Amino acid sequence: MKNNISWELLLKYLSGECSSEDGDELEAWLDKDPENRRMLEVMEKIWDTPERRPPASDEDKAWAIVEKKAGITFSVLDQKGMLV
Repeated sequence: MKNNISWELLLKYLSGECSSEDGDELEAWLDKDPENRRMLEVMEKIWDTPERRPPASDEDKAWAIVEKKAGITFSVLDQKGMLV
C-alpha cells in the first residue's frame, strides 16, 4: 500500500460502515496509485470469500463405522470397571 491509509478506514469500507468523509479519503488514496486500487480489490475478494468450516464430526458414528469395517465390537466399562 503506497501513500499509507489506516487499516481502520479499510475495515470500515469493507464492512460497509464508511462515512462520506471516509469515502472521500479512500477515493483520494485510490487515485494516488493504481497499486492501491489493486490492493483494495484483493482485499475485497478475501473479505467476500465465505468462511468454510469442515462439518462437525460425530464421534460415536465414526467409531460405529470403524467397528463395522473392522468386524469388532468395543466394550464399554461402567464407573466400577464392569463391562456393559
